Amino acid sequence: MLNSNFFESIKKRLDKLDENSLRSILSDAIEESAMLKTVFNSMNEGVLVLNNDLRIFFANKMAIKNLKINSVSISNEPIDNVISNEKIVKIITETIKNEEKLISREIKVSGKNYISLSIYPLVKSSKIIGSILIIDDISLSKENELKLLRAENL
Repeated sequence: MLNSNFFESIKKRLDKLDENSLRSILSDAIEESAMLKTVFNSMNEGVLVLNNDLRIFFANKMAIKNLKINSVSISNEPIDNVISNEKIVKIITETIKNEEKLISREIKVSGKNYISLSIYPLVKSSKIIGSILIIDDISLSKENELKLLRAENL
């Protein structure tokens, strides 16, 4: 995996690199980007990355599924244009506006569907440059919890 120091050193020497070296570096970067996308799309948790303007920078497949996002192109879209659940949008915007963390907040999405939402600051060079949202579908565990409560009551 290429590290950020590698890219910083390349930026400093960019005008001195020949065409073949540039092609090789670009090819490696494209492969790494594709691998990272594959990793995020293989996760069971949804990952949504927002910039400070509450615009979507990245969303993996599970984030799109768990938040019931229908839009095809969501990159750089404001979250309130993409997420239809007003309760979720309000929780996200208030948490980020107040520069708070949110850890495992259970939210009823609809009917028997529940998600767990966590929000963390995205920090670069000691500055908050956005937010990372982790969205987990907890509907099955909530259903099992209710079944267990019913069984205990009997």
